Amino acid sequence: MLQVEFEGSIVNVAELKDLQPGDFITTASNTNPIHIGIKVGTNAYPSWSPSSASHAMIYVGAHRVIEAVNGGGSTQAQHRGGVTTNTLAGALTDFPWAHAYTMHGLTAKNREDICAYAWHMLNHPYEKLNAFLSSPLFSAHVADGPACFCSEFVAEAYRRVGKPITKLGQGKSYPYSLEAASTRTEGVRSRGWLKHGDPAVSRYCDRKLYKQAIPLTDWVQEKVFGRR
Repeated sequence: MLQVEFEGSIVNVAELKDLQPGDFITTASNTNPIHIGIKVGTNAYPSWSPSSASHAMIYVGAHRVIEAVNGGGSTQAQHRGGVTTNTLAGALTDFPWAHAYTMHGLTAKNREDICAYAWHMLNHPYEKLNAFLSSPLFSAHVADGPACFCSEFVAEAYRRVGKPITKLGQGKSYPYSLEAASTRTEGVRSRGWLKHGDPAVSRYCDRKLYKQAIPLTDWVQEKVFGRR
């Protein structure tokens, strides 16, 4: 992790080598109307704040993430919506801000189980209504089930290994709740920025994070056959 001085304070910048399978990533867009709406609707206003998350995903290693998406968008046009896998590069393309987090005390087995849950959930449908109802505007409990949305997908993976990310309870997460000090649990630790919207900091970010990708076939060969 690099430490960069910016506007009188220190900003932590994550490098590719800092990421571990099972880490989670929050992202934000300042221009996408849907993501601005998410930030405003989940008490993450002002929506121009770099700490206001509007999406979340799980890093599963080999430069790949698994995320629950609503479909559409320039990098997600091929997705009909639901839980899908993407390269780290593809997942971050539309977002000027991206921040990586981990959980203190995660064991190797915990990380393996988080990733196994993420892979198990592939192709499950995206739940628009529950995503809407989980916001602080309604604070509705979302029943556990196969359908999910981005933050609840991430939160449920951690809950299943006994390491909850938020204090809000099952089915009540939203992207900002995964990183806000008032709602995240004490074990959540920042790994630093993967992408930073300010050019003064962005130039320090590791370009390999979103320009280099390992093909899925290579990941399968590594996991199944032990090849590198």
